[in-house]
Amino acid sequence: MVIAVEREVLPKTAPQAEVQEEVSLQQVEESFVDKARTLGVNLTPLKVTELDRLSPWIGRNEQFFRVSWQRQKSLSLFGLLHFSWTRTSSGIFRQHAASKVLLPPEAEKVAEKLRPLPEIEEMVVLEERRIDPILAVRVEGEWYEAYRWWEPPVLLRDGRPVPSSARGIRMSARM
Repeated sequence: MVIAVEREVLPKTAPQAEVQEEVSLQQVEESFVDKARTLGVNLTPLKVTELDRLSPWIGRNEQFFRVSWQRQKSLSLFGLLHFSWTRTSSGIFRQHAASKVLLPPEAEKVAEKLRPLPEIEEMVVLEERRIDPILAVRVEGEWYEAYRWWEPPVLLRDGRPVPSSARGIRMSARM
């Protein structure tokens, strides 16, 4: 004789410690964004993922990242109709430590405001050829854009600017 017994399936729940840790991380991120806002710095979230391999002929790609961000766009027709939408943009960026880049004065002001905050794990400059350089900070594993400027970044070596090949071409064309 066979007796069938129904089993009750309980939903899987995360352990209490993991839930509390996740909540505390969110609180740290929210408090950091609030602190930055009070300092006059508007942060926007970035999605940064490390690339496995950029191309087969380049051996190591530890400095290349895919960066995505969202921009709010809006359109108004004669003040009567308003349309707004979110557009996602992305690019492949190279990462440089912020201390090894000659920042424009506005970006340096933003960096000086953010440096004393203890939540910041890393401050970098993300560079891409066709997209403006980004001063980015990482807080609890999440990336935020702090400032964006037009000119290509100037790298520093031993405290002195390193001439780039594009800059050398422009200088020779002027002479």
